[in-house]
Amino acid sequence: MGCTAGHHLPLETLLESSGLGASEPLNPTLIVAASATALSNAMSETLSLGVSVPESRTGTCLGACLGRQSSGGHSISIESAQLNGSQVVIHVAVRAPSADDVALQAFTSPFAVAVIPGLDPRGRTFHVSNDLQWQLIEAAEQPE
Repeated sequence: MGCTAGHHLPLETLLESSGLGASEPLNPTLIVAASATALSNAMSETLSLGVSVPESRTGTCLGACLGRQSSGGHSISIESAQLNGSQVVIHVAVRAPSADDVALQAFTSPFAVAVIPGLDPRGRTFHVSNDLQWQLIEAAEQPE
């Protein structure tokens, strides 16, 4: 699905990791939350690995998980976000090791975390702009 011209949103990268030791999720997954706490809880559950998202400015918190990889050397980063009406298009960069790279032979699930400051996720739809089939999880706020 192509991306039409829209309003570019500010984006702050908070964390990128190789996800060494995580074997979940199996497929690429985007997690959207209204707070760092909700995103931390959802990512820890999704990755089966403790993830602590640093508290940042208020806004929409995003977690992009590449899915299970059979070796190291894979990475993912959240590059930008664009607002088209009520749809937020997230642009991610995915990297895989080249055939010449020596890569760790272990399951990994690379992930990245970012925040779109000041953007309320309620009433918005989210879409990842690349060729992978993404699962979307909207993280629920936890009662205090």
